[in-house]
Amino acid sequence: MARSVFILGAGASRSCNVPVMGDFLESAHQIKLGKRAAHYEQDFDRVFRALREIRKLPGKELLGYSIENLEAVFSAFDAAYICHQLSDMNGADDLPFLAQSLEQVIITTIEEMADFPVVNGQVLPSTAYANFARYLGHRIARGDDSIAVITFNYDCCLDYALAHAGVPFVYNVKEYEPTGELPLLKMHGSLNWVDVSKSGGSQQRHVTPESIFCTDIKPLSVAALDPRWTPIGADAAKLPFGTLATEEVPGTTLIVPPTWYRGARPERIWHVWTRAADELREAEEVSVIGFSFPPSDQDVRYFLPLVLNPTAIKSFSVCVPHPCEIKDNYEHIEKCLGDRFKYVPSRFEEVVEELLSVELHK
Repeated sequence: MARSVFILGAGASRSCNVPVMGDFLESAHQIKLGKRAAHYEQDFDRVFRALREIRKLPGKELLGYSIENLEAVFSAFDAAYICHQLSDMNGADDLPFLAQSLEQVIITTIEEMADFPVVNGQVLPSTAYANFARYLGHRIARGDDSIAVITFNYDCCLDYALAHAGVPFVYNVKEYEPTGELPLLKMHGSLNWVDVSKSGGSQQRHVTPESIFCTDIKPLSVAALDPRWTPIGADAAKLPFGTLATEEVPGTTLIVPPTWYRGARPERIWHVWTRAADELREAEEVSVIGFSFPPSDQDVRYFLPLVLNPTAIKSFSVCVPHPCEIKDNYEHIEKCLGDRFKYVPSRFEEVVEELLSVELHK
């Protein structure tokens, strides 16, 4: 098991222009207004009509957190479906598909917003993720392979950086995965994961019980890009991992909402959570980067306190630009760990640059 565990939140992928949870719906709305989601116009319309209905509910202030936050929206949509509280959306064509439409809005928004730099015809990872991948690769190369990365992000920005740096990694979506590779544990699924059980007859074509297929992440050149992998001028590209994954393997992109209610969570995602729990129980150093631990992210708020082992932890750092804004969220962990807990007021880019600098001088 890993001695060092890194936990990445949405703040890490901000370096690739992926919006954080608090900004996500506004970014999605701009995509809708700009007609950049023509293939999924019905999904965008359904989600924003539902949001308008929820904002009109007299009891919305009792939620205790902003309905503009993506995690809160998932839970609110689930509750609204159970209670039939959206008066304008009780038809058979709306409420049953609301969560599915929200998932498609997330996929499309990430694909439209995430930027990958292009240099001399090669599609590169962001500088921050490239530095992080180089840091991880350097540690592994000198024999320190007791590392794991846990991320709550759906995007493939880190995956692409690791592939580009030649760092082997494993998602652990199956019960038994190859050892000796960096665990990249994507707790809420990934754009390049496809649930093939949701394609007609596909389960019968597979002799193993696993229903998740992870499409390969490979370094790319502009010349090799599919026309749908859109260049942005001469110095950037957008890589629609989710769209192309479901075309390569018929099924549904597997992203998991941050709420406990939707018990339809695919069984095989539990192997990711189980591996993450094992890594955290043995962890001596935990570095949380770009993750605010919000009250609305219900599954994580239960998960972390249940699996962390305070007697094993030597250091627990939370790296965010403005720690004062999220101190209440980590209060119980800070009280438990005492002086082993610290805040680092830094962005992901700054944290990984420092990590790489220290590592290269060892």
